[in-house]
Parts: sequence; structure tokens; C-alpha cells
Amino acid sequence: MKNKIKNIFAILFTSAVFFGCVNDSFETPTNPECVVPNLVKTKEVADIYNLANITGNTSVKYTADDIIEAIVTSSDEGGNFFKTMSFMSVDGTRGFSMSIDDYSLYTKKLQPGKKVFIKLKDLYYSLPTGFARGLVLGAKPTSVQNVDRIPALDYGKSIIPTCTVVDEETIVKKITLTQASNDALLNSLVEIDNVQFQSDCGTYSKKDFDTSLKLVSGSNTLDLRTSRFANFAGEFTPSGNGKIRGILTKYGNGYQLVLRNSRDVKFINPRVGVIPPVALGGSSLQYLGLFTENFETFAVTSTGFTTPKYINLNVVGNRYWDVKSFSNNEYLQMSAFNAGCTKAHFIIPVDMTAANGISFKSKDGYFDGQPLKIYYSTDLIPNGNINQATLVNITDKFTLANGLPTTATSYATSFTNSGTYAIPASVTGNGYFIFEYDGTNGATTTIQLDDIVIN
Repeated sequence: MKNKIKNIFAILFTSAVFFGCVNDSFETPTNPECVVPNLVKTKEVADIYNLANITGNTSVKYTADDIIEAIVTSSDEGGNFFKTMSFMSVDGTRGFSMSIDDYSLYTKKLQPGKKVFIKLKDLYYSLPTGFARGLVLGAKPTSVQNVDRIPALDYGKSIIPTCTVVDEETIVKKITLTQASNDALLNSLVEIDNVQFQSDCGTYSKKDFDTSLKLVSGSNTLDLRTSRFANFAGEFTPSGNGKIRGILTKYGNGYQLVLRNSRDVKFINPRVGVIPPVALGGSSLQYLGLFTENFETFAVTSTGFTTPKYINLNVVGNRYWDVKSFSNNEYLQMSAFNAGCTKAHFIIPVDMTAANGISFKSKDGYFDGQPLKIYYSTDLIPNGNINQATLVNITDKFTLANGLPTTATSYATSFTNSGTYAIPASVTGNGYFIFEYDGTNGATTTIQLDDIVIN
């Protein structure tokens, strides 16, 4: 009996191995997430534009059984696109938008770069003259909009994703700010270089139709629109100058750029054409290799501490480092509280060859973020543009007052010793240590410095 059972198991095991090998060797792998649609385009996007040009602002139902081919350019990942999508024709010549009553479309095979077929039958098309200028497709209008949103259960019948995702670099149109005023680019993904925000320390708006946030390049400007639904609405815009990507749209006669998310902003270069930093002091710098600065010999100030041997540099806003006094102790202090956008540098000249290291003490009050950074530089030009200098960030080499145990509603009870930073042997000659207060990201923490030691 045991032998019969063994034989049965042997046969079953052999069969399983045999058929398992057959399946592994010959079964064609399938991807259930992507099914190639058996569709062929019958019209170009330009053909639909030509039809819409005839009817203009009037909504018209498309009755023919036609198909166009397009590439997704927008994304609602960042929440800045709300129930709308932008597309570009495969040949890159025209863009258009669609109104869809659904969320998180970027997770439903409709991410940027996805190639799709769009069945036009029973969709409505228009060239609106108000918001969202350019060709728009959607459902039958039931309100003041030119087309209504395609219901969530229905848009999948009209928009058919393919298995192709096009590299974004092949579809983005790289233009200048001047070239952005062009109806032919509406709903296209564009990249604009050499731009910056008109004002430093701005915020992405929480109002849908706020046009106060502007991109500038020379004398040219372009509105940047942020939806109240964006997950970065209200955040500070980055400083600097560089590249920005987004979907070009139009409201009335005004062109606008709509970001897909905050990652579309790549401002890695210094701002240009801004008011130069203003320095106090620095008229008789002393490059020493050994000294201690405890600020006890200076008068208390409220409009900026000045002395010939140091540089007190106002970079953004109108505040400087000041000398303050408490309990018969004088120290350096800076805060952005009630000052708006603020950045200031306290710069100490040092003989880097003679000196071995630097230490200091710090104290904070009403902590809501760390605005203090420390750098050294050997190519900074005294009273020159600090943005043109090479600043080596050594902040993480020190222990800083950092809101602990808690100073959110008061001041720390004592100063924190920074520890000593050893100057690298390769750093020689005249140089500078730079204490930066950066309130451009919203921090208003009061920072106090004392007992700066070069040894």
C-alpha cells in the first residue's frame, strides 16, 4: 500500500515538474496593466482646430466616428490641475484640453508623456474666449462653461491609453519668456529659461485667479497661476534664477503658466537685476589669525551694527545684524519677525593661514525654524556682490541653538557652545567666515551670537 502511495506521489510530482516547465518555457508573458488598443487615428488635432475656428466660442457636438492621437502634458499630481487635462498632438504642433469629472488622473494611466487615442464621437468642442483659451473637449454644456466635465464613469470610453510613454524631454517646448505670448503654444508643455519670480520671498497663491505672482526676464513678465487645491499652495517660492516648466494657458487676453507641481521650478542660479546688497562697515578690515569678539565694546543698535573691521551685509529686505544687551551681556542679534522677507550676513575677515579654527555661542528665541547658516569663503570681494562669491557651507559642523528644549514662546535660558571647526589645511590666505540669517523661507526665529573665537 505504501509503495502504491509512493508511486502516485511520484507520478504527480513528475507531472507537476513537466507541466511547470512547459508553462515556464512557452507561455507568452502578459502585462495586465497595459493592453494595446486596436485603434487607428482618422483625424489630426489640427483638423479639429480648423472645425472649432469656424464655430468659435459656440459648443458643437462631434458626430462623426473619428479618432485623434495625442500625448498627455499635464498632471494633477500636485493638485494644481483640477478636473482638467492638457494634451499635445503627437507631431507637437497644437495643444488642447479636456474637462473631466475625476481626480488623481495621473495614477490612472494618464500621466505626463502617456500616448492616448481619443474617440471624438459625442464629445463637444469649442474655442472659449474666457478661461482656458484654446481648443477644449468635454461633455454637453450644462452651465456657463463652454463644455461640461465628462462624467467619471464615461471618460474612459473616450480616452484610451496606449502602452507608450514618451520621454518628456522630447515633447517639452523650450522657449523664451517673450515667445510665451503665442496661442499656438496653448496647452503645450513649455520650458522657459533665464527667468525668476518678480519679487523674492513670494508664495504660491491660495486663490485660483490671483495673478500677483509673476515670472520676469528683463522687461518681460508672465503670470503664474496656482490653484487653491495645489498641495504647494501657500509655500514660499524659490529665490534665484533658472528654468521653469508648465502648461501654457490663457485667460481673456492674458497668458499664464500653470505648474504641474513645485518640482517644475529649477531656480539654481543667483537672481539677476536685483538691488545690490547694502553693507555697513567694512572700511578697514582686519585679517587676523587669533582674536575673540564678545561685542562688549560696541554700543547697542537698532538699525544695523557697524564697525570698520567687520561687514554687516543686508541682502534681502531692510534688516541688519544688531548689537543688543541683556543682563549686562552684549551680543549680536538678528530676527525677521514683522520684517517680511529678510536675509542678512555678518562677515568676519580672517587670516586663514594663521588661524586654526572658529567657535562661537548661539541662542534662539521664539523658534519657528532654523534661519542660521555658517559659511567660509576665500574669493569674496569685500563690499561686493556676495552672490558672485563661492560660499562653503559648514553649518553642519557646529552645534546650534535649535529650539530645544523649547523656545517657541520664549528665549532659551543660556547660550549653546558651537564646538570648534578646524580650518582645512588647504584653506589659506585672507578669507571670511560668514554668519547668514535667512528668513526668506518664512522663519522668524530670533538668533543671538556671542563670543566668536578665531584661534
